[in-house]
Amino acid sequence: MEQKVRGGGQNFLHGALILAVSAFAVKLIGAFFKVPLANILGGGGMGYFMTAYDLFNPVRSLAIAGVPVAVSKMVSESVATGRYADARRTFRAAVALMCLTGLAGSAIICRFGGRFAVMAGNPGAAVAVASIAPAIFCCCIIAAYRGYYEGQRNMYPTAVSQVFEAVIKLICGIGFAGYVYTRGVNGYTQNGYIFGVYARDADMAAAILSQYTAAAAIWGVSVSTFGAMLFLMARHALVGDALPPGTGPARSYASIAGEMLRTAVPVCLGSLTVSMASLVDLFTVMNRLGAAIAASPGAFAQAYGDILKGGMELSQLPNYLYGSYTGLALTIFGIVPAVTTVFGISALPNVAAAWKVRDRGRTQANIAAVLRIVAIIAVPAGLGISALSRPILELFFDGRQQEIGVAAPLLSVLGVAVIFVSLASPINSMLQGIGRIDLPVKLMAIGAAIKFGVNFLLLRVPQIGILAAPVGTLACYLFLVAASLWAIHRETGVQIRFGATFGRPLLAGLCCAGGAWFGYYSLFGGVKNHLYTLLSIGIGAIIYFILLFVLQIVTKDDILMLPGGKKIGKTLEKLRVIR
Repeated sequence: MEQKVRGGGQNFLHGALILAVSAFAVKLIGAFFKVPLANILGGGGMGYFMTAYDLFNPVRSLAIAGVPVAVSKMVSESVATGRYADARRTFRAAVALMCLTGLAGSAIICRFGGRFAVMAGNPGAAVAVASIAPAIFCCCIIAAYRGYYEGQRNMYPTAVSQVFEAVIKLICGIGFAGYVYTRGVNGYTQNGYIFGVYARDADMAAAILSQYTAAAAIWGVSVSTFGAMLFLMARHALVGDALPPGTGPARSYASIAGEMLRTAVPVCLGSLTVSMASLVDLFTVMNRLGAAIAASPGAFAQAYGDILKGGMELSQLPNYLYGSYTGLALTIFGIVPAVTTVFGISALPNVAAAWKVRDRGRTQANIAAVLRIVAIIAVPAGLGISALSRPILELFFDGRQQEIGVAAPLLSVLGVAVIFVSLASPINSMLQGIGRIDLPVKLMAIGAAIKFGVNFLLLRVPQIGILAAPVGTLACYLFLVAASLWAIHRETGVQIRFGATFGRPLLAGLCCAGGAWFGYYSLFGGVKNHLYTLLSIGIGAIIYFILLFVLQIVTKDDILMLPGGKKIGKTLEKLRVIR
């Protein structure tokens, strides 16, 4: 596998490592954002916040997903064949296109956001939805810059801008939410009004306050995207790119734009279907639960009696359950896929460049490496989350015991789903890299239909209720990964060694999760203690690290692809850890 490219880029694993570090940092910063936010807003307020976020994601996907992938693919192919002028023209065409789509996306949110909130069964989220509109335009411009540098296999601009964006979101999101919350409480205490809206009692005041506080936090998200956009624009103006001057005639802008659209539209639709899991939840969970509660109020009152004892009405239960699911369970669930997605981003230009020159050996090497490394990360993480779902939630959301009670069984199912969701995005990127940009669209549409069916049938059952949502996610992505792996084999002829790729990480992951579970529930007696949780996770991690080398899951080739891999490899060889 190549180590450098013309124009000065990173190899697949080096680039992925850069993005993985930034993704971990972003998720860590995001935890510092969402955890106090969840504690401020509670289940109801997080329902408003996540409704806005879940409506924002599909529109953002339509606006930004296709062009960055198309830019990355086209730039990497241009660099591989020495057509540097085409690479630069591709970037300029992308910026122009992103300006148009960004304005359109922001307009859609402004015009129809309130209707979307009503359709989702959560009209109180309308203010928060409107607050996310400016972020659409900024995200579009950001995507053009990131796609350009990723196509050159330079992951640093993407990584740094992501961390920069997360820091601004943390500061502004919590700052804005805290300010609005304080102002709202003071206004209600003084005259009974919250930002000009009269609250007749404390319950109404809490509902109004949570709506405006959620909207303030969303404004922090919008400001953060603006900051990241300015950072990338300034970097490009001051540093530029690492490509040599272009020679020879360049392609016309019309030709480049045509290819970009032919590539971007299917990818764009595919990205929308990737968001379909959350979109299906958004339009089925609260609506179906609301209808089921109306049909069988006694059964749901019995199933969720502990929550209703606090004075909550049955009509408020769907938003509360949805907020606990999305604000707590999905926050933990999203950590691992956010890290593994970077392997797809890093692999796409490598796979595209190798496939462009029909280097089947290098294509197979890239695909095999991506699958194995993602499995090495996702399998133990997912099984560990499933084994210690409640202690992990208590580690982050201590003080929200009712919400944790709702989220813990959901996260146990989502822990298994983590494995398949983590694999899905890199596999989609590789399908796009070999030119089959249509397949992720078709397969994810089928997966979304499976999830819709599971949600529709099971949400109405009181004994299952909100648990149907993670079960549907698991079924959706299990199908998607199986079908996508078969498609890659059919299209490229790559022989996937399932034992080495998935079997060994699965065995080691089961031992890891088992060790962590034994440590917490047997060694430490299941006592609620954050230190015991961390020690139990550490026990599982040590077991897994040992098995990585005992079962020869990590190879010498993997080590050599790391920055400074030769020195690390020699040291490990001397210690007889690898051969």
